[in-house]
Amino acid sequence: MKKLSIAGLGLALSLVVAGCAMGKKTSSNGGGEGGGGGGGVPLGDTMADAVVYQRGASFTATAGCHTSSYAKLAIPAGEPITLELAVTSPKDEACISFWFLNQNGGAGGLSEEACSTKSPFTYEVTAQEGASFLQISEAGVCQGATIAVTIK
Repeated sequence: MKKLSIAGLGLALSLVVAGCAMGKKTSSNGGGEGGGGGGGVPLGDTMADAVVYQRGASFTATAGCHTSSYAKLAIPAGEPITLELAVTSPKDEACISFWFLNQNGGAGGLSEEACSTKSPFTYEVTAQEGASFLQISEAGVCQGATIAVTIK
């Protein structure tokens, strides 16, 4: 019952935040393959239009202020994934909320806050059955933070 409640909460949070989505994010250095985001946009506004990334890809994006953006990882279920993140801010300290989700938007084993003053970060996760997603949003007082992600 607890697993179902956590997964349901993750899905509900994802849907609520996705409903508040703003325009496309800027700044990309490639790595995406289709996924509906297109046009060099590094992240999608919803899970449905998440930009698809393979192992070895990297991207840089400006995080939305209290608005989630998504990347989909095309990595077979059960395989280990190393995520390297670096957060930068043009102003004071900025923090990025970062979630690793399953295909239904439920918890995939990672829910963290990564702040620019403690950057970079390395996380170990396992690819989810069906699909794996990264959900990214700037948290707290928004500073125009940028996040660089490398998928290994």
